Amino acid sequence: MRTPPAKFLVPQRLRTHLTRDRLAAPVIQASDARLVSVQAPAGFGKTNTMLDIHAACVAAGMRTAWCQLGAADNDFSIFLASLNVAVDALCEGNEDVIAAGQDGLPTDTLVDRLTRFPMPFAIFIDDFEALHNPAALEFLRQLIGQLPAHGKFVVGSRGTPELGLGRLRAHGRLLEITTDALRFTLEETGAYLRERIGQSVSKEDLRKLHLRTEGWVVAIWLAVLAMQRCEDVSAFIGTFSGSDAAVADYLAEDVLSRQSPEVQDFLLKTSLLGPFSAELCNAVTGRGDGTAMLERLAHENLFLTSLDAAGQWYRYHSLFSDFLKARLTQLHGGVEIARLHRLASEWFVGQGRPVPAIEHALKAEDFCAALDLLQQHADPLLWQGRVRLLARWFECLPPDSLSNRPRLRLVQAWALTFLHRGDKALRMLEDMRDAGERDAEIAAHMLALHAFILALGDKLDQAYTAWQDCLRKLSPSHVFPYGVQLNSLASCHIYLGHFEQARRMLDSSRQVHAGIGGGANMRVAHCLDGSIDLVQGRLRQALTRYRGAHEPDASRGEQRVDGQEIAGAFLAEALYESGRSDQAQRLLSAYLPLIREAAYIDPLIVTFVLLCRGALADGREEDAMLWLHDCEQMGYRTGLLRMVANARLERSRIAVQRGDRDGAELELAAAQALRAWSFGPEFVPHANDVETVELAHCRLEIAFGNPAGAAQALREALALAQAAQRGRRALKLRILLATALQAAGDSALALQELAPALEFGASEGFVSTFIDEGEPVARMIGAVGAAGTRGGPQLSPAARGLVAQLAGMFAERTGAAPEGAVPAMANAHPVQDGQGLTKKELKVLHLLADGMANKEMAVRLFVSETTVKTHLRSINAKLGASSRTHAVAVARKLGLIA
Repeated sequence: MRTPPAKFLVPQRLRTHLTRDRLAAPVIQASDARLVSVQAPAGFGKTNTMLDIHAACVAAGMRTAWCQLGAADNDFSIFLASLNVAVDALCEGNEDVIAAGQDGLPTDTLVDRLTRFPMPFAIFIDDFEALHNPAALEFLRQLIGQLPAHGKFVVGSRGTPELGLGRLRAHGRLLEITTDALRFTLEETGAYLRERIGQSVSKEDLRKLHLRTEGWVVAIWLAVLAMQRCEDVSAFIGTFSGSDAAVADYLAEDVLSRQSPEVQDFLLKTSLLGPFSAELCNAVTGRGDGTAMLERLAHENLFLTSLDAAGQWYRYHSLFSDFLKARLTQLHGGVEIARLHRLASEWFVGQGRPVPAIEHALKAEDFCAALDLLQQHADPLLWQGRVRLLARWFECLPPDSLSNRPRLRLVQAWALTFLHRGDKALRMLEDMRDAGERDAEIAAHMLALHAFILALGDKLDQAYTAWQDCLRKLSPSHVFPYGVQLNSLASCHIYLGHFEQARRMLDSSRQVHAGIGGGANMRVAHCLDGSIDLVQGRLRQALTRYRGAHEPDASRGEQRVDGQEIAGAFLAEALYESGRSDQAQRLLSAYLPLIREAAYIDPLIVTFVLLCRGALADGREEDAMLWLHDCEQMGYRTGLLRMVANARLERSRIAVQRGDRDGAELELAAAQALRAWSFGPEFVPHANDVETVELAHCRLEIAFGNPAGAAQALREALALAQAAQRGRRALKLRILLATALQAAGDSALALQELAPALEFGASEGFVSTFIDEGEPVARMIGAVGAAGTRGGPQLSPAARGLVAQLAGMFAERTGAAPEGAVPAMANAHPVQDGQGLTKKELKVLHLLADGMANKEMAVRLFVSETTVKTHLRSINAKLGASSRTHAVAVARKLGLIA
């Protein structure tokens, strides 16, 4: 078995460790806690306390995983990869349990994996203060909020972790272990001294030391180290300072000054490193005694923590490391610090690790070396989609350092463009005209960048013209710009309805990107292929493609997630359409911070709208309106007015369902006034495949007085959609046509129009497109069930199953099934031998027969209680049952359960 990286191994207990069961016991008892926050300033024993909690969890039969954060985790993709590795360790030996998601569908979202994990578990995250990335913090907030009842995170941090503690506290989901709790008690201080200094201490001296240190663990630790070398312990305690800063400075200097010159030199020079090995220490110190020195420091407990069982990697206590770095600066100044960083950079280069090599070169302000390394590695990092990392590095460079490196300037321009900073990228391109005239490769990048900036600015007509020019001038030899061009031009063809042309370009795109190792643009190509399926109404195929795009790229040998957020947005939309709103919400919540940073407008719009609809379905109206506000404000901030317009279209839809005619008309007029679709009606971007101004007008007319006129417009639009092979749009138009006919008083014709929509929806798995139209569709679903075989539309078993599912979902939202739906459907189409019941519903039936409550069933099936309720309503609908007891009785009569 391969040894996991050091950061995922539980640290070894130091000989100075004092076990404190009083801190660990409440964690085991706090069954409702989802987050245990161990927070205090440096040196209060957070890691030791976490080790005590860890030992208590293991003793209680819980599964555990450990992850120590560092500065590198501020790259969100590295942070998410770290969490995945930790969860892999947690789930080791339970692969069969975690291999498939709900309904047997594969998924790799952390929430789903943790929800399906059957055992109580705790995930420990140490040194949380190293994490500052807003995207990573938001992701973890969402993850903690969705943890199953049998799981918890234990987080150690110097400051208050930005994890929404107020909300967790209010809901009883937080256990806080703060500075006051971590302070050594008088008794603990006494026990610590007795074990460590080997001589008795009077009660008065013990009281003085405890009072002056205020129970600060590291101060007591450092005091013990000093007292071990003191002849008069009482005198030492009598002069000991109680100020935190004074204690740290005095004792650290005292300990350091007592070390031999070679030990001091080693400590100071290696203090600039994060985790370090003996080989790295040798490279930085210029000595060959790294192994011996680390063994010596570990033996003397000089703030050294072993990070792996093999004793290969170590780190210093952060307080001691900070002191050493400050001391190094005082003694040697910036020149020596720069030299040491250069040596570390060179060592990482030799190890084939360009990222830390570049980081150290930048810290050394060795910009020539950093630029040379960037020249070698920036292109692969760009292909991988690591634009945030690249942008940060370029910000560290002097302003004119790229003047003679046009290829790096192009990489920077691409990175900026992908991060919504196309205006700055354009200014860079203007300064590069001469270089473009001299170098065909540079000219190709510049040409593609200009077109890409137009596309990301939502100037679709101009971008299409620019991409056509690129098509004539770029070739596969230009690799990255050529691949971007293929994806972007394929998008334009999808918007124009040229689906076959788009498919051919996407096939070429995948071939090009396969040649450079895949990366983010490969994911985009898969997603665009899936979007064609979705536009044409092939939801099941779209789901398959999106899942494939969302999975980590195993060929790269690491769990990077560059570009995965875009795939996640597309996948969430398809999941929502298929009625799995809970899964969609989890995906979007997890990826929202990264989706916000992404430059693609349509996934942004879809994300905000679906988050709004999910909040409405859960009864969180204020949250729903806030999502639309966020969408609108981001649109104004970025100049992407289609985001603003779509937020207003969604508000208009909501107002129609509330019967607010004035509000609906006002929002629709405001959306039109923005002229956000100025690129012309021939372009149908993904977010407006269904939701359009014209459709909003039809909803208004149906609800407020002109359903006949709306029906005529919808018939014409339906014919156009069918001719254009836009199956998803045709489905929505047919549903609305049925509601228009119903509103016009022709219920029979309305049901006849709804029937093919139900058949198509059932064949491809569409659910939410019916639910989103609210009460009018709910009434028709009830009427379909009530009509049954008595003159109503004849439906296939699959369509009848969809009717039952929709009836259950409408009942979940309103508290009652559509009038007549449940009993009539059951009487007309009784379940025979389980016909119409899914495997999951049969499992629910068996658990129901065993007398389990909803919460117990949710835990057993690894789903939410809301999902269990949905299954129960669907079962009642299919069996014609009026209650849980009735459903069990009917199922036994039919032989479905014993």
